[in-house]
Amino acid sequence: MQRFFYKTRTLIFSLLLILTGLLASSCSINWFGDLKTDLEKDTCSVFKFYLDETSDEFVVRYFRIGTTIDQSSFPAAELSQLIPGYKVAYFKFLWDSETGDNTCPDTIQVSEDNQQVLQIFVDTKSYEFYGVVEERDDIPYIVRHMFQNLTMDGYEENTSLRQNLVGVTNHSTAAAALNVPGFFAQPFFQETIRYDGSTEVLIYYDRNYVSLTVDYNDGVSSPLSLYGYYGLPVTGLSIPDRTSEGASFSHWNISYADSTTETSTATSLTYPAQSAVYIAVWNEITYSITWVLDHGITYASPEWRSGFTPPESYTRSNLFVLPAVTDLASHEGYSFEGWYLDSAYTQEITSCPTSDMSDLTIYAKWSSEVYSIDLHLNGGSFDSSASPVTTYTIEDDVTLPSVSDISRNDYTFIGWYESSSFAGSPVTGWEKGTETGNKEFYARWVENSGVTPAYPEESDGDLTISSVSYTGGTLSFAATYTSSLSSTSIVVQWILDGELLSGADSLTGSQTVTLSPGYHSIVVVVTDNGEQFSADQVFQVQN
Repeated sequence: MQRFFYKTRTLIFSLLLILTGLLASSCSINWFGDLKTDLEKDTCSVFKFYLDETSDEFVVRYFRIGTTIDQSSFPAAELSQLIPGYKVAYFKFLWDSETGDNTCPDTIQVSEDNQQVLQIFVDTKSYEFYGVVEERDDIPYIVRHMFQNLTMDGYEENTSLRQNLVGVTNHSTAAAALNVPGFFAQPFFQETIRYDGSTEVLIYYDRNYVSLTVDYNDGVSSPLSLYGYYGLPVTGLSIPDRTSEGASFSHWNISYADSTTETSTATSLTYPAQSAVYIAVWNEITYSITWVLDHGITYASPEWRSGFTPPESYTRSNLFVLPAVTDLASHEGYSFEGWYLDSAYTQEITSCPTSDMSDLTIYAKWSSEVYSIDLHLNGGSFDSSASPVTTYTIEDDVTLPSVSDISRNDYTFIGWYESSSFAGSPVTGWEKGTETGNKEFYARWVENSGVTPAYPEESDGDLTISSVSYTGGTLSFAATYTSSLSSTSIVVQWILDGELLSGADSLTGSQTVTLSPGYHSIVVVVTDNGEQFSADQVFQVQN
């Protein structure tokens, strides 16, 4: 029966060849190979290629006799167009068109395994071949990866992960879920590959539900245990402000469940791709210290003692120690009262703060040293209205009691002396800021014995009082001074009964004064180039 089919098909093919030869000049058939237009039989051979062993679809090829052709000249591509999703993989020999002999001639080279026609030497015979049809293995399809969105109500494709793959017609796709941090793939089904390239595989990914431990590492707060979906913001997180403790947030040390680690400076967190522990790391803040040593004092300039350097900054791990009073110098006249954080001295500081840390301005508080003044009356007494000074500070102007404040029967007060031997000049007082230390003064008296001559004058160096007289309410006085110094100017002061005579600033002069009968003292003081000389004279005023 099959041979009958083959012979019948051979007869039809032969008739077709004859018809084709007759209509060669006007036939619309596509011509292939190196073919002359007259199709002379002694020039070309005719090959017929069927779609497959049982198909009636075929393509005719004409090839010049004496040439050799290979698979590139076979009409596999044209026949494959008739079967979408499939292809003609290769051809096999069917038979000799003229004799019907299905024995492959020596002029046709075939493979040993499947008799695939590899090469043909074109002789004068015409042959028929049939195609071996296989499924195409280059059919495109798409794999889309769909990820759960942040609102947890849908999925969105990550187009950067889209895969364009190829496969075999009517076979299953070979899609595979990706390992994407923070997501896990839902189960999915492979699709059957359609020949038209319209096949798509959708793989859906859900967000991981992870645990997050947050340790502020501040020595106070307990670690937080939180849970949430990857990528969603972490709520209820508040990094403590530790500025007052001397610390500022630096970064997180992060340890993941898979033992990997990293750091992050983020202050707003989202849930990580996997469970993790976040531990805060803190930087120490360096605070400055400014020292104010001379606030509130006038007559001293406190400084640090030689070789001492005060702390200029501090941190919570490097606290400072307040300087001691022995670390201060140049504060004569004042007593150190402590360190304060304000110029009004309301906030005392006794040690370095360990909380509420900040930049500091620290003020030294001073009080004026109180010194004693001992007045030795030497037999005299203060009048009832007198208020003799007994103490003073460097901030005080001091005036010693005058002749009107002190008295002694039958004696005249001459002045106050720093020496019990009355050496030097009498002292009436001093201006603030010029003296410190405890003071002792001795009252000098001259007895009112009725003796008319005055006591001899006492001179100091080259200074002498040459004359003193009191007539008609006018006191006249004169002194001589011989300078052994190089100075050309001197300062002269006259002191009467312990009180400075205003305007008496030369070696000779006169003043209108009222003197009671009795003994009086006059002193002249000359200051020459920093050296001081004095002379004094006791004189008597008669009734």
